[in-house]
This record gives sequence, C-alpha cells and structure tokens, in this order.
Amino acid sequence: MSVVPIGSVIDSRYRIIGELGQGGMGTVYKAEHVTIRRPVALKLLDPLLGKNDASVQRFEREAFAAGRIDHPNCVTVSDFGNDGGVLYLVMELVKGRSLTDLLEAEGKLSVPRALHVARHIMRGISHAHKADIVHRDIKPDNILLVERDGDQDFAKILDFGIAKLLGEAEQEEGGDKLTQAGFTVGTPSYLSPEQAFGEEIDKRTDLYSATVVLYEMISGRPPFMSDDKLSILSMHVGKQPPPFSETAPGVAVPPEVEALVMWGLTKKRGDRIQTAVEYLAALDRLLAAPPRPATPLPVAVGTPPIQLARPADTPTPMPAAALPTSGTAQTHWAQPNTPHPGTIPITVLSPKAKLRRRLIIAGVVAAALLIGGALFATLTGTGKKSYDAYVTQLKSGKTCEERKAAVAGLRALGDKRALKPLKKARYRMRGGFAGIGDSNTNKCLKDDADAAITYLEGL
Repeated sequence: MSVVPIGSVIDSRYRIIGELGQGGMGTVYKAEHVTIRRPVALKLLDPLLGKNDASVQRFEREAFAAGRIDHPNCVTVSDFGNDGGVLYLVMELVKGRSLTDLLEAEGKLSVPRALHVARHIMRGISHAHKADIVHRDIKPDNILLVERDGDQDFAKILDFGIAKLLGEAEQEEGGDKLTQAGFTVGTPSYLSPEQAFGEEIDKRTDLYSATVVLYEMISGRPPFMSDDKLSILSMHVGKQPPPFSETAPGVAVPPEVEALVMWGLTKKRGDRIQTAVEYLAALDRLLAAPPRPATPLPVAVGTPPIQLARPADTPTPMPAAALPTSGTAQTHWAQPNTPHPGTIPITVLSPKAKLRRRLIIAGVVAAALLIGGALFATLTGTGKKSYDAYVTQLKSGKTCEERKAAVAGLRALGDKRALKPLKKARYRMRGGFAGIGDSNTNKCLKDDADAAITYLEGL
C-alpha cells in the first residue's frame, strides 16, 4: 500500500510515478525530477518510523554513507531531504532483481558464475572501505543484479543504513551515534563472529559476510542454518563451516575455490583475509586461471553420499599461496580438455575405455558402500534398528559411545523427525534442578549431533 498518492510532489522537485516496493525502513517509488525529467528511485522513510530517533538516524546514516560512495558496484545516492517531516532519499533508478530472488529461482549458481558475482560485490566493498565505511549487512537481499554492458549479473550493493563509519568518515558525521560494542546488528545468517559477539568491528567483518554469500551461491544455502537465531550466532562463533561435499554433494567445487571460501570464513579475524583488495586479487586469479574440477564419482540412485570422517576443527583455512598465483590459464571452465603450453600431458581415453573405467569405479564405490554399511552395523549394532529404537538409545544409552552410535543411526535413516530429539540431546544435563548448575553429559556427542542436524535439515 502506497504511503503517498501517485502524482504527489516531494519538496517541489520530485513527482511520484509509481511504487517499486519496500526498501529497508521505507517505501521505494519510481519518480522523476520535475525540472529535468530524469527518472530516479525515491525512498521515503515510513511515517511511523519517522517518530523514532534511532530510525531517523539510521536513515540519515544511509544517506551520508551512500553519498560518500561513487562506484558502479554500489547504488548511487544523489539527494537527501526532509519535506514537512517526510524524510526522503534519492537514488539512481536501476532495473534488476535481488540476489535473493535469483537464488530462489535457480537454487544455486555455477562456480564460475558465483565467483563472477562475488567479484562485483568485492569491488563495491573495496570502494566503500576506501571511504572508511563498513557496510555491516552484506547479504543477498542487499545485492541487486542488473544488466550492464552485456553482463546480466552486474551486482550493486544496496542499503547502507547500519553502516559503520571509521576514521575520516566518522569524524565528518560527528561520531557513531547508532551502535556501540556489546550491541549486535545485522542479519544472523551472515554475521561475522565478532558481530555475533557484539565486539567492536572493522572492515574484515564485510569480508566474512561476503564469503557467506559466496558459499550460499555455490551450495544453495548458507553454511549455518537453524530456526533459532541464537543457534546460528553460536555456530558462527564456534562451529566450522561444513565442506561443500556435505552441503552440495552434486557440485564439483575446485579445491582452490573451497580454500578461498574457508579462508574467508575463518573465525579469528586476524587469520582471515585481511583486505578487500587482497580478496579481489584472489578472485581475479581464480577467474583468470580456473582449475578443472575432478569429475564426481558415480553413485547409485538412492544411495547416500559417502561421508568421510574428519577432525572437528577442520577444514584448516588455507593461505593465499594455496590459490593460483599466475594469470596464465592452465585449463578453462568451458574447454576442460584443451591443452596449453607448459601443462602436464593428459592421456585421452577412448569412449570404450572411459566406459570401462566408469563401470569399474562404480563397482568399487558400490562395494565400498555395502562393506562399509555392514561393518558399521556390526561394530555399532545399528544395522536393524528402527527410528524409535535409535531415539530410545539416544535418550537412555549408558555410555557416550552408545549415544553417538544412535546419532549416526538417526542420520543414516534420513528421517527429519530426528531433528527434535537430536537438538534436545546436545544439552542433556545430569542431576541438579532442571539441569541448572550441573554438567552436560552429552558434550561428547555435540559435534556429531550438530553435523547430523545440518545434514537432515538439508534433505
């Protein structure tokens, strides 16, 4: 529903033509400058929010921050004002759709396309950081994809309403009046660990959030998911992101790309990628010389993907040296078998040889699954148990190993009913009053339970 009638004139300069939709704290309209007839996007602060000092300050912050930024990968703000108590913001009018809408329509993007969009985002972030502005809310909702010079995925960053001002920018505005250390702002699924803790933040928080967006573009989901916002915050702080083999088993993600993503999601900001310029250079190297990913092993229909055991603290973020350092392409995404000077010779198999090799691999995989399943059932006693039996074992098992075996069994069943008992089991308390002040007897299975919950939620 429109806040103002179509045809209204704001501050005698901007005529409302039509409503475009909601934008953060206000409504965005298509409008035109009365004198020069230039089309613009006009954002009006919701009248109810206009009575709230914090909302007014945030709206003013968006105008000030965006006004300092002039870059193709950021939406340009050209004017700001107050028309009889109605605050307005004038922006460039661009046609496009949000990254959220694209992901909802397509599920996930190819790895090269995701890197391409991420590069646009990082260019905008780099420019904002040079202006001493930290966005603090990088997420798919705030990324607009437009067509520009034949590029259908040209990304623009929106909404600097909760931006953090540093250095010269903070001095110009007169200090950060909106947030302080100990106060968390942003969207839970995309918050950096320091944001989740409510700590003082710096430019590296945008790099973490942008990496979450890159992870989601490749796998179709953020690294951490839960209906409980506090659980998501705790995962950002203390849980390693699952590898792509777990969240996107059908996608062949090159190791160099996964190394970059895991580096960007490092918990300690001192060990993370340090600058947007450094991040952008890494993306450029990957796009200039993309490696050829290995072809995923064939798996029989209906067979769950093989889950390889890994230490709880892996994967270890990889340094920049692990990424391609040369602009010379060794192989190409579109032409994986095209030889290049200096590359290792590759033996090309005949179609019959390829088929024979695939059949052999398929047989080995099938045998491994059968043997592994039988061995697992023999060692844990979970081969013939039902859902109810596993839940009973999870609740009443005398040893942690018994309860961990129940977690593995529930995960293998793939029954989403197990989500509730698994979540509850993570915090099983011993004695005390309602578990207060006593020890958690299930700490030993918490990592296994978290992994099982993530797996079942992704089914």
